[in-house]
Amino acid sequence: MEHTLLEPVYSGTVALTADLSEDDPALDVPEMLPELLAEEMSGSARIEPPLKPVGRPEQALTAILSSRPDHDYYAQPIVQQKVVLGDNGVLYLAEDAMQDILVMDYVAKLDRRKALSDGRVVPYKTTRTVPYTELRRLNAQLAGVDELSDIDIARRTAEEAEVTSIIAEGAKLQASDIFFEIPYRGDAEIHYRIAGDIERRFRMKPERMKRLIRTIYEAMCEARSDPYYDPTRDQTARIASVFLEGLGLHRCRVSCGPTEEDRPLLQLRLHYDMGEPRSLIDLGYTQLHQDALYDAAGYPYGF
Repeated sequence: MEHTLLEPVYSGTVALTADLSEDDPALDVPEMLPELLAEEMSGSARIEPPLKPVGRPEQALTAILSSRPDHDYYAQPIVQQKVVLGDNGVLYLAEDAMQDILVMDYVAKLDRRKALSDGRVVPYKTTRTVPYTELRRLNAQLAGVDELSDIDIARRTAEEAEVTSIIAEGAKLQASDIFFEIPYRGDAEIHYRIAGDIERRFRMKPERMKRLIRTIYEAMCEARSDPYYDPTRDQTARIASVFLEGLGLHRCRVSCGPTEEDRPLLQLRLHYDMGEPRSLIDLGYTQLHQDALYDAAGYPYGF
């Protein structure tokens, strides 16, 4: 199988290119991914992907009502991952939060309180959609924890772009899985499973991959089994749809946890968007094939 030279796969992200010809003697040697931001490699250009705008509250926020168990506006912990209701009248929502039925139910509960009070009780005056990192910053700030710095936010944005590029290249190569593996010693590696075969694609420092895995789970995922990444637990999630736009993917499932040797591992399972359902004839089956399938489906027992 021969792969042609890849074009840059995602506008505004780190471009990934590779010649995967079978005649290349270095085919099985994974490429070293260039470092991001301040972590420059000797002789390599500094990569600084454009930063996404980070929403900031317009007025001071002194309390988060949605996280206070004794308050009428308290939200379940799973909802708090995507919602912050402040005492400044602003309801902060993570991107795509209103696609979550639990978030929709919480917002509807707030709206009912306003309607039943004839407008005397106003849980919030406006809504604001902000990146997940901004929700983390708000929660950390009011919990007395050091908030994410501009450098931390810039690094995470660059890491999101890098992961999106990796997924895009995997999708272009029709990979079914992408593995982020950290060994006991040596470089960490990213592998693609293509047509059942494992291809070693990239290598990087283990500490850098640990950050990438945490960014994938905490900043790029929805429907997480746990609020935060824990390398000692088996955890599942899925990549938010905003990161998959234009990649030809229906879903991208995430599984992470320790291996049997207690090494951190993250697996991305790519589900492709095959378009509208097609008939057997459109898929290339002849009438003879269809008759055989229908006969087999009519058997009352296995064959």
